[in-house]
Parts: sequence; C-alpha cells; structure tokens
Amino acid sequence: MRKTSAETAILIAIISKRSGQSRIRISGKTLRFVSGRTTLRSAFLVEVIDKLADMSLTMSELDNGSFGIIETKILEGAKAFTARKMFNEAEIKKIKKNSIDFAPLETELELGGIEDAEDME
Repeated sequence: MRKTSAETAILIAIISKRSGQSRIRISGKTLRFVSGRTTLRSAFLVEVIDKLADMSLTMSELDNGSFGIIETKILEGAKAFTARKMFNEAEIKKIKKNSIDFAPLETELELGGIEDAEDME
C-alpha cells in the first residue's frame, strides 16, 4: 500500500535513528519498499525531502541512484567559509558588478557548461 510522503519520511527517519549513524545511505529499492511505490516521482521525493528537513534530516539523491541521509545538526560544527575568503579581490569586484566570467569557474568545478550549473539550482 502506498504511503504518504510524511509516512515515508517517518520510516526513513526511523532507519536513520536505528542505524546509530549520523550519515547513512539507502538504496532506491529500500525507498520504494518503505514508500510502497514502484516508481519514485520527483514531486513525491521533494515532499519526502521536505518532511525529513522538518525532522532535522537532509536527504539527497546520489549519482548511483541511492540516497544519502545526514543529520543536519552535524553541519553546525562544520567550518564556516565566506565569499571574501574563497574569492580573490578581482573576483569579488566582478561578482559585485555582475560581470563574472563563469567559464573558468565551471572548469574548476568540472561542469560541462552553464546548463549543468543551472540544473544544480
């Protein structure tokens, strides 16, 4: 029987909690099983991700088709970075003037083109 996004999020949260780990990976098969669905539609996944966020869990789909789940609180201890620390003065000026050339940045990130970067938004 198909579960709602809220019910699915609760089941995923239980898997995460019972694992005793702050970050876990689950397969698409596991997600389909706990949700009672044969197909995981994007709209449904967005809702599940939203519900998990309400429970302080972050879920994202990985390149291999599985899903990573982390306790959001572990990021509170992560080192903070600012744009001023990561961009040089010339880049800062170009960002302010909206004249930055994205091609070298895409190369640095190993992106195929700006279309790929827009998919990340």
